Amino acid sequence: MRVIVSVQSQSRSTRGLVHYIAHAKIDPTRESLGSRELFNDRSDLVNVEQANFSLKIGISTNRPKNEDLMHLVISFRPEGFKKLGADEKERRKSLREITRGSMRNLEKTVGAESLDWTAAIHRNTDNPHVHIAISKHFLSLEKGKHEMLKRIPTSAVPHYELIEQKKVFVPGVLMETATVKMDEIIARNLVKEQARPEHNLATEKIAEKTQERQPIEQELRKPKQHMHETIHIR
Repeated sequence: MRVIVSVQSQSRSTRGLVHYIAHAKIDPTRESLGSRELFNDRSDLVNVEQANFSLKIGISTNRPKNEDLMHLVISFRPEGFKKLGADEKERRKSLREITRGSMRNLEKTVGAESLDWTAAIHRNTDNPHVHIAISKHFLSLEKGKHEMLKRIPTSAVPHYELIEQKKVFVPGVLMETATVKMDEIIARNLVKEQARPEHNLATEKIAEKTQERQPIEQELRKPKQHMHETIHIR
């Protein structure tokens, strides 16, 4: 499996889950300073205060309590992560795209108009992974009223089902969505990579022609020297 999805137990951090996923267990040998950028469905960069504010809708405190939040982790194999972009910046962008796609399908699964969530990419292990803090408070799409998400539906996460007296692994909506999005991005990057040599070749030819023209253009720019013929009268 290239993608693994897991529901985490309730955080015990006294500073809250959002602060935990933004700052806890940073490995300076793997993660650069400021690399734990929080993001959500609307922005690529939010701070802890903004994230807490977005998650405390319907909650009277300054920040949501740990029991008001769900904690998910989407993890990726190193070899799959490398295919998500040419460099770290592109790969992180791909992880944000995968996370947003997965969360949109989770909204459909729970029947929510939208879910408020904040996430951070962690690189402190061999397997790059995304921690997601999800508010349990949501607006029901069908009923049009506020409800509480008591748990992540079984259909959304990896689980086993007994089918014809056989134990069958079912990846769940989140894992399926993340895998499909991952394949889409890898295919898209492959198309770009295949097109790149042709582009480079064309660029090289243009550069060669430019270099060939330069001596001629320089010669044409030189001021013309008039030859004066001297006539000797005897």
